[in-house]
Amino acid sequence: MDSKYLPGRKQKKIYGESCIFIGTAGEAALCFQAEKILRVYNAVNGKEYIENVDFEFKNNRFRRLKGSSMPFFPEEDIFPDTEHAILPPEKNYNALAGGTKGRFVRFDNLDYFAKTQFEVDYEIKDFDLLPVDCQKGKLPQFCNILRNRKNLKITLIGDSISEGLNASGYHNFAPFSPPYIDWFGFELQKKYGVKVEICNHGVNGSGCDSAFDLQDLWTADAPDLMIIAYGMNDFSRMNADEFVNILSKIRRIMKEKNPQTEFLFIASMSGNPDWERTKPGRDAEFAARLIEFVSEYPDCAVCDMYRAYGELQRRKGFFAVSGNGVNHPNDFGHRFYASILLETVEKMF
Repeated sequence: MDSKYLPGRKQKKIYGESCIFIGTAGEAALCFQAEKILRVYNAVNGKEYIENVDFEFKNNRFRRLKGSSMPFFPEEDIFPDTEHAILPPEKNYNALAGGTKGRFVRFDNLDYFAKTQFEVDYEIKDFDLLPVDCQKGKLPQFCNILRNRKNLKITLIGDSISEGLNASGYHNFAPFSPPYIDWFGFELQKKYGVKVEICNHGVNGSGCDSAFDLQDLWTADAPDLMIIAYGMNDFSRMNADEFVNILSKIRRIMKEKNPQTEFLFIASMSGNPDWERTKPGRDAEFAARLIEFVSEYPDCAVCDMYRAYGELQRRKGFFAVSGNGVNHPNDFGHRFYASILLETVEKMF
């Protein structure tokens, strides 16, 4: 792992930011104002693209030129028609039901979107995303471990994003970039000089109530920090109060077994706004209620990925940072997750 690939507030260069053309005539935006384009390429196959041959760059946006070899996402694939949609559990599935207006939505849990996107390395004028909220004084024991360079044990429970989907390293295709929790642990070790052990109990398809099926595992971990990252699979199944009540129960069970454990909750990123399971609204309600809940406890903090990732999606478009077309980050998204987690920790000191 190379720290330069984590998009951070102190950096003047961004590496591997993903972009996408929607259709051959579409444009693709960068997240930050570019001072200089260093490289444009596809990270899966390593192919590089040439300005004024494959693309034109103007007003901080890429335009695909006629005859370009750059990949693109066909507009008709956003909502595959009945003739071309193949649904799970069929082999080679490419769509899910539940799109707006009764349509299907494009879905792939391997490398389709990674092959359809392209990556950019570039120099930036300013890392101008809104800073994460300061939570100084939160997680005092965790912060003391970092200050004193002691061994640190982290337990993670969550859904498929936390398990690692759609990081290329999880699926074993190039460029083999690891999931966000591995980046987070790596950077904590590097920055604070601590030895980090991570117990990852993220499970694909799970919601917050699934945590109780694994409680013998995560209570036995006896971690210093427990990261709880649910929401994406809960938006369509419960309201915000029900969600927070379950998270509160998870905290209570862990504290009964391990009084020393502290908690970092992740307010989930948003999913595809045109998919019924991740329609806009619940994501904001869940984040707001979670932030309210966490404010009551010194041993709890929140990483507001809803706000941070939402700004990334707003600037670039949903598919530019999607790993599967509906509810997973891609490689750049996983690194962005890790970066926001690290900034959240920094704001506790």
